[in-house]
Amino acid sequence: HGPGGHSKGETMNTSTTRRMLVTTSIALLTVLLAASAIAEVHYVSWVPTDDACVDSAFPSANYGTSINLYAGDRTPAGGGTCLIFLQFDISDLTPDNTILNAELLLRKHEKYGAPETQIPVSCHAITAPGWSENAITWNAPPAYASAATATVTSTFIPPGWVSWNVTADVIADHMQNR
Repeated sequence: HGPGGHSKGETMNTSTTRRMLVTTSIALLTVLLAASAIAEVHYVSWVPTDDACVDSAFPSANYGTSINLYAGDRTPAGGGTCLIFLQFDISDLTPDNTILNAELLLRKHEKYGAPETQIPVSCHAITAPGWSENAITWNAPPAYASAATATVTSTFIPPGWVSWNVTADVIADHMQNR
């Protein structure tokens, strides 16, 4: 889990070849678990302990207290490329929990750009846990995997939910910290 019992988390990247921006105000990590000691399967959900976005046009700015998270291209609005960083505390998973599925869900709040345009949004595992939403900037982000865990291509027309399968990342984090 890293310092403070936090999961490594995820970062969201978008293609910068299209002028598109997706905003969200709600994020969840939902995990389907099977407990080996008890013959039951159930879902568990977490909200982020830390969530923030960073903007390449304002590389020293911190948006940790913002109520919205932005992913994509904000150049039409005077911004730059935006990334979302999320951190979850999954320390209540026990060694006997078997993770069957894990989904990162974001609630689509707004979208700027042509509504019919398809845009890819990728999810990457954060490899340096323990970062703070009040300190993160474009110039000082936590390290994250270069390979995407999952990519969803959609029009991202709000309202609604979008999900990425992050099972491998959650299992790896859980196995590392048993």
